[in-house]
Amino acid sequence: MKITLSQLPIGVDGTIVEINAPHELRERLYGMGFIKGQRVKTIRRAPLRDPVVYLIKGSEISLREELSSKIVIESRFFSLDLAIPGEYVVDSLVGGRRFLEKMRFIGISKGSRIRVVKSLSRGKYIRINNNDVFIPYRQAMRIVVEELPNE
Repeated sequence: MKITLSQLPIGVDGTIVEINAPHELRERLYGMGFIKGQRVKTIRRAPLRDPVVYLIKGSEISLREELSSKIVIESRFFSLDLAIPGEYVVDSLVGGRRFLEKMRFIGISKGSRIRVVKSLSRGKYIRINNNDVFIPYRQAMRIVVEELPNE
């Protein structure tokens, strides 16, 4: 799935597809290693989600969201808040103990198969174990999924 670098979840990597920025800014990004075809991984986010540290070519580089949103990447994994209706498998959960306990209570854990039933601006309706559950947007951002191929 094509997403912007700013939407890439922590611990997930992707390949740079294009950079949508003015020439001067593009040259600056090229100098830091952000080149088409290069692999990049999200390492960590600041407490208020900006800036974000990325690993590229063995170096850790911090970018603000304004800049990272201009870089388009291709990744198999993305956060649930970006998912459209369809089948997915949970790859990881990014959060603290309370968040993990809540997800376990709902039935969401690594390897769980879920179906996104409906997308709203405030969250997602998903079906897991024949139960419909609403996941708020902020929690959906912390669930990393992979789209299952159509069978």
